[in-house]
Amino acid sequence: MIEKKPIEKLREAVLNSNNELLEEQVVNSSDINFILDKFTIYTENEDYYDDVSIYNIVALSRSDKWIEDVRTWRELVNEWITGEGWTNQVFDYFESDIKLQNFPADNATNTLRFIDYDGLLTCSNGNHRLVGACCWISANNKTKLKQVLIRDRYDLDPNIKSFFKKLKNDQGVFVSRKEKTIRIVCEKYEIEYFYEKGEEPKKISTKRKYIIIEWVLKKFNLFQNNNFVRVPSKYINIWKTR
Repeated sequence: MIEKKPIEKLREAVLNSNNELLEEQVVNSSDINFILDKFTIYTENEDYYDDVSIYNIVALSRSDKWIEDVRTWRELVNEWITGEGWTNQVFDYFESDIKLQNFPADNATNTLRFIDYDGLLTCSNGNHRLVGACCWISANNKTKLKQVLIRDRYDLDPNIKSFFKKLKNDQGVFVSRKEKTIRIVCEKYEIEYFYEKGEEPKKISTKRKYIIIEWVLKKFNLFQNNNFVRVPSKYINIWKTR
């Protein structure tokens, strides 16, 4: 009997799991860097290790020829990574204190590492092994990767943190790629603020809304409209709890 390859064992575990973490969306960090840079301030820290929640991992470091519309952990393990060169030791790696361990696969370089944007984590090296680790851990009904390397840390601007904490659940946050502007949008109105890092957001205008395309807001976590992009509510909620 031919033994299953590690990637086949991993996909089988994912197939048999209904853990909601597997449905969490992941993006290319280049898609959200402008949002993270707009609201956070670099904090000089030495490298350190920490247990991290899979829920808080929101981006990989490069696209690596992602298949279009493949965005969740479940989709990435089934349709993107190949597991080429992986050995059965990868499962021990996924469940261990990862730290500076080499990943047991051909051509794997350097260690798994992250950037921490005040609770939002982006992967800066190790995309493929990270997909494997998140899927294996989630499929086994656990929620965290143990003792991974955090290379850089950014803190949320205190002014924007207090601003976010005042928001209501029905208020969406939109930011401009080019302007120092934030829009708070709900069903009945739209408020525009001028925001510069290090300063409190200042209200510019309020517009009453008579029509809103509800299905658009619900369907897309990130979308662009008139140069404004919606900040995923997940990011806001994580930042609110910090």
